[in-house]
Amino acid sequence: MEPGCVKQLRQIHLLGRWKTSHKFWAPHPLVGFSSFCFIVPAIVFFSTATCIICHTNSPLDRLTVVHLWFYTILGILFTCATLTSALADYVFIKKGHRSVYGSVDVVTAITTFWVCIVDFALRAPLLEAVLLPVIAAIAHTFSGMSTSFKQWVWRHCLWHVVAGSISTYGCLRCPPAEDLLRDHLPWFLLYT
Repeated sequence: MEPGCVKQLRQIHLLGRWKTSHKFWAPHPLVGFSSFCFIVPAIVFFSTATCIICHTNSPLDRLTVVHLWFYTILGILFTCATLTSALADYVFIKKGHRSVYGSVDVVTAITTFWVCIVDFALRAPLLEAVLLPVIAAIAHTFSGMSTSFKQWVWRHCLWHVVAGSISTYGCLRCPPAEDLLRDHLPWFLLYT
């Protein structure tokens, strides 16, 4: 009998059966390098939270405190997504096979995706909160439907760039304590 966590990973593994890309994927340096697109939103989330904490001199309202927690958690999640993506998409990838690292990457990515959506939806207009996840889902689906190795390399790199860019935009769009950040955040990001 398998432990519960292994059984859950196997079920998540089955969700990706519609994809054709696993038949073609193999290690490629460009895909491994593009995994580091997720470190950009991690840095921006951490920097924004730190900037708010460093430059505030009055008690923060509850919603700003909630967003600070979200930003810190998202910084951690995007750091983890960077590592799991690099491990799953470059280090432990094998043509025609799905690895346990791939399942861990999927769980990390889905968790990061939903936490990011919830945080962004609390701050941004509804249209943007719906449109950005749809764009990310389209990019991921496009990667999953690759029919050759070369196509998968380019599409998966595109997925990493799109997801990292959307997440960075989501962090900087309608941030908590926006008045405080307007003067300090650009310089704070340059120094981090």
